Amino acid sequence: MPTGYQIKEQDKLHFITLHVVEWVDIFSRQKYRDITLSLVTILSLNVVKAQNQADTVFKEDFETDNAWGIYEELVGGNLCYDDSIGEVSRSNEYTHDGSYGLRVWANKNLTNNSNHVIGQEKISEEGLVGKYTLSCYAFIPQEADTAQTGPEFSMQSTKNVSGTNLTFTAGIQYVQNPWANERWNIWHNGQWKPIDTSIFNFHLEKNSWYYLQLLFDNDAGAYISFSLNGSNIDTIVDLTQPFIQAPEGFKIFGENKGFEPATWITMENENLWTNCSRPVQAKIYYDNICLVKDINTAIPLLNKTKFLIYPNPATCNLIIETTIKQGYLSISDINGKEQIKKRISGNKIQIDIGNWENGVYLVKLINDTVVEERLIIKE
Repeated sequence: MPTGYQIKEQDKLHFITLHVVEWVDIFSRQKYRDITLSLVTILSLNVVKAQNQADTVFKEDFETDNAWGIYEELVGGNLCYDDSIGEVSRSNEYTHDGSYGLRVWANKNLTNNSNHVIGQEKISEEGLVGKYTLSCYAFIPQEADTAQTGPEFSMQSTKNVSGTNLTFTAGIQYVQNPWANERWNIWHNGQWKPIDTSIFNFHLEKNSWYYLQLLFDNDAGAYISFSLNGSNIDTIVDLTQPFIQAPEGFKIFGENKGFEPATWITMENENLWTNCSRPVQAKIYYDNICLVKDINTAIPLLNKTKFLIYPNPATCNLIIETTIKQGYLSISDINGKEQIKKRISGNKIQIDIGNWENGVYLVKLINDTVVEERLIIKE
């Protein structure tokens, strides 16, 4: 080697400049262009990730042993209520994905009494603040004789407000039993209030999995939206609009229940009003429970009119807002394998991606006149 290119003073700081010869191939050859573009894309998405990190607070698929507890409570002055007759357990009877789910079994012992069973998991030793999305899959099995309300789930967050511990509960309940009109209820200002059936009136079939997603703002004390997908249902309701039971939209009210600061996720099953005359039990199954803190990671396209995706990065679910009225949505991995393709049926599309592999995905919205594309990160 020529001595002019040798570093003689090994203890000194040196600057080395490298040059790439025949670099034009990076831009002229398709193979190198694709590699360069993918690297730039990953870099830009990681910048977005660093600035707008979506916070997955809790995720449970029950594939490993879980610590879900059981709580049985008296509801509505039911004189034939009894405790110690229900069960909350990990089960492989019905699962949405994987081998296990959560079974919430009211009146497992098949007594003449009624039973309100709550599966609960403490996810924080303090009350949570901010905007959240709580989602899960729910399954109602076909039973010969049942008295149940259907799926019910909530986040109960207790925090200190001006010296008093107040519990803020955001929850939804589906009522379906022989003693009450079928309806959807929202926990509004400390009690269950029905959503107007003229606005939201969807029946849940037995032996079908449904995806339920509740978006709410714990700081503002208000619900934002609820969506339901499954068995030919794909809908979302705006919970901020006026309702008969909630003229200013559904609200989350702080209740003084005497609880210490903490946050719980509850998955419930009510087996009620059997008139203490016959043994009736009920099972509900849950899977893929997820709580994500939404910190407004929506990223519009350059034209700012056709396409909005959030959160990005995403963990459990993805929301796509678009002004395109007709067309198709397609999402593929970086190898071009299509993960989902569905017809656009509204301004807001919600997709469960909880079981997808982590990585980068290409989202396309396609109709007769336009193709819009965005990249997302699944983590």
